[in-house]
Amino acid sequence: MALGVNYGAFSTAFSASLAGLLWRDILARKHIRVRRLDFARVNLPIIAVAMTVGCSVLIGEIYIMRNNSSYDGAVYNATNNSSSGS
Repeated sequence: MALGVNYGAFSTAFSASLAGLLWRDILARKHIRVRRLDFARVNLPIIAVAMTVGCSVLIGEIYIMRNNSSYDGAVYNATNNSSSGS
């Protein structure tokens, strides 16, 4: 979910985030026009690097934190219920 949220801030469209909308308004007040294609062209490498790094970190965390035993929901539920004092 965090990757998707961060993608919106570096999207290829101004309207993908509140910051983009605010910048577009500020630039319009100063009579500076930024074409959508130019905005996308600048942001595309940033998106590629950010998503690659983010996905690599996520995969690394999953690899480090994973447990090699198979998942058994019954064992998990029994462990949690016994520790909660029920």
